[in-house]
Amino acid sequence: MKNVFIYMIEYKNTDNIYIGSTVNPYIRYSEHKNGGTQIGDGKNKDLIFTIIDEVDFSMGFYWERFYMELFKSWNIQLKNSYPILNINRKRPHCINQLP
Repeated sequence: MKNVFIYMIEYKNTDNIYIGSTVNPYIRYSEHKNGGTQIGDGKNKDLIFTIIDEVDFSMGFYWERFYMELFKSWNIQLKNSYPILNINRKRPHCINQLP
């Protein structure tokens, strides 16, 4: 069974918090650390990368959205580049539908 990791990134000295998902947290951490992401500017390399859940691959999209909504319910402003409830976001090819 292949799993997806749901993670949170906090950029120190900023208010930037990002929720994401990946099948390889080591590579994804490196991408964020080197500024190769939508919220990383390449200058702020001081970040905290926390895995908050590990879920079945087929449910990764659902749980990523769940945690985004959970953080939003706590009045935490996320720096994700797409609207939290935008169901038109391109889904991984393996996910046909949400439960």
